[in-house]
Amino acid sequence: MKGSQKKQNTTYRSLLGLFFLSGLASLIYQVVWHRVLYSIYGINIESVSLVVAAFMLGLGVGSIVGGKLPRSLTEKTPFIFASIELIIAIYGALSLNIIFIFADLFNGTSKGYTFLGSFLSISIPTLLMGATLPILAQYFSHKPNSLTSINDLYFANTIGAALGAAICSPLILPVSGLLGAVYLAASINIYTGILALMIARTGKQ
Repeated sequence: MKGSQKKQNTTYRSLLGLFFLSGLASLIYQVVWHRVLYSIYGINIESVSLVVAAFMLGLGVGSIVGGKLPRSLTEKTPFIFASIELIIAIYGALSLNIIFIFADLFNGTSKGYTFLGSFLSISIPTLLMGATLPILAQYFSHKPNSLTSINDLYFANTIGAALGAAICSPLILPVSGLLGAVYLAASINIYTGILALMIARTGKQ
């Protein structure tokens, strides 16, 4: 019993740390993607609102989808989380090219198409980012002290996101530029995904 509880505590602390890193990478992406999209569609109140709305819509839809994870898959959460992080890493590394492809298709069109272009260019990663929290929350909802665990998830992810937002513009972008920043975020996702896979494969659920 004590051994099982120790494993659960280790998994709990590990996933909190990984979710902190996930939030850190997500906000680096967000800062970079917003800058690129603003440079394409213009920095005015309408364009800014559309770009932010596109990002938030992706997160919101992803959150809804992530909350629908079948209970039968709950114990596979570390593997699912790892897979999401690795997919985000692949997309993130290619994201600037993808954004410019959609920009060529939608630039100079109506505001509705501006929103559509913004949403489609970042829809896959934002959907996946939005899904991670409810997926992990559902995993911890079946554990003792589930409310505390879910609160800790929010806290860890929020702190990671705040750190990403705080350091991206003043520290990361001046040194690495936009491309280097997304590569850094993708590297964080890869590191997070690999560690989550290690948790899944060693049976620390």
